[in-house]
Amino acid sequence: MKPVSTEEIVKRLENIKPGEKLKLRTSPTFGEYTAILEQNPAWPNKGEKKYLLWVGKNESAARVGKPFFQSDKAKKVASWPK
Repeated sequence: MKPVSTEEIVKRLENIKPGEKLKLRTSPTFGEYTAILEQNPAWPNKGEKKYLLWVGKNESAARVGKPFFQSDKAKKVASWPK
């Protein structure tokens, strides 16, 4: 599988619609985790970040608990799975 650049992830994340998600896999070197990036459905409520990152061995494990990372900046969220 061809690696995806941070710029490509940022571009996709900035154009994502509420309810959609990006699913990525980290390389075997980093444990082959599933990373799910999405727009926060609670945003723009006060104190809510725009983008969420969920991480786990698979999609259902990633969704357990709270998001792994949150930010208003797509580049910060996109840099983690990259």
